[in-house]
Amino acid sequence: MLPHRVRVHENAHKDMVVYLRWRSGGNWKWKSLGITLRDERGRIRPEMRRMAIAEAQRQYEILSGRLTPTAETAPLTIGQTRDVLFAKDGLYPVLTPHAKEVAHALRIAERIWGAHTAWDAIDRSRLRMLARTRIDELRAAGLQGYRGAELVIQRVLAVANWLRDEQRIASDACLPPRRWRDELRSYWAQTAGAEPEAHRPRHTLAEMRQLLRVAHEVDPRFDLLMALGAELRLGQVARARRSDVDAEHRTLTIRGSGKKRGTVVKLTAGQWAVFEYAISEDGYLALIEGVLPDYPLFPQGKLVKGRVTPRHAERGSIERTAIKLWFREAERLANIPHITGRGAYGLRRIAVDAEKEMKISREGLKALGGWTDTQMPDSVYADAEAEYARDEAATIRARMRGETDD
Repeated sequence: MLPHRVRVHENAHKDMVVYLRWRSGGNWKWKSLGITLRDERGRIRPEMRRMAIAEAQRQYEILSGRLTPTAETAPLTIGQTRDVLFAKDGLYPVLTPHAKEVAHALRIAERIWGAHTAWDAIDRSRLRMLARTRIDELRAAGLQGYRGAELVIQRVLAVANWLRDEQRIASDACLPPRRWRDELRSYWAQTAGAEPEAHRPRHTLAEMRQLLRVAHEVDPRFDLLMALGAELRLGQVARARRSDVDAEHRTLTIRGSGKKRGTVVKLTAGQWAVFEYAISEDGYLALIEGVLPDYPLFPQGKLVKGRVTPRHAERGSIERTAIKLWFREAERLANIPHITGRGAYGLRRIAVDAEKEMKISREGLKALGGWTDTQMPDSVYADAEAEYARDEAATIRARMRGETDD
């Protein structure tokens, strides 16, 4: 209503983005809502129409004095999200490796959707567009594409869930289709002409042993890390502290984190020998062993003449980026070709294969890999094409059919 009439319309000069327009001081004022009204067929999307009218009503109430204009009243955009997430009261007050991965996913979404796009404007069609565009980008780069796109959507949805819980975005913003992974898989299959197969490359046992042999040439911390936890999650092992080592029972306690459970590792004679050397007068922990009551076994920072100093002990443990670089260097020294997506997981996978071939018990399999049950190693880490399993199946089949005398 005059004198505070607000028009909301598609701006033909701005790629049909929806704008607000009103008069102020005898001049026109403009404000972009960062959304488009229509779908790819030119049809008006009801949810976009509702949002546009709601924003026009909000602007009218500001002009008429019924509403105080504050930053909180404006819809949160994709480009503003990182500042919200990584604030002291945000979802990630500490920039952990996982938080960095979420930030990377948000940068991809921001590039594809546009920084000024409001979360309230993200509907199922935009989520599909993000997923399919990411698949196309990754495949154009020579990668498989499915898993990379899945992770981006998964992390964006996790952010949206938190924003809804915090009432920072609308309750119906960024809600995915119920079977969004099936839709993603279907699109990948249509573009690739086949169903996506899990890409789980693994090392051989010979390669695993060679990596263990050259680890000391990379960094003394990497030598101990590989010795203690080559079959485990190296990121978890890297957080171990001196107090986690029990000299009496020769065990290492790996602390759980989030959904990743911890475990207690009974160290072998070889593992214990590497640890004893690390804390000996010739080892990299010599300057703090017996001096500090407790310290991280794998602190960050460049070593001083190959040693950890008390100043190092004040820092946090090494992050996954350092582990990846060390692992890449170990592969180079061992003349092992680098395969994208393998890394330390290649050791964990071949370890499961070897353990099962050696007829390890179910309880032993859980303890060796630090799993809650054997579903994960059986379904994800184990080689579905293991030759020993086929041989065993053929032998049992022959027995069942009476083809052998035993």
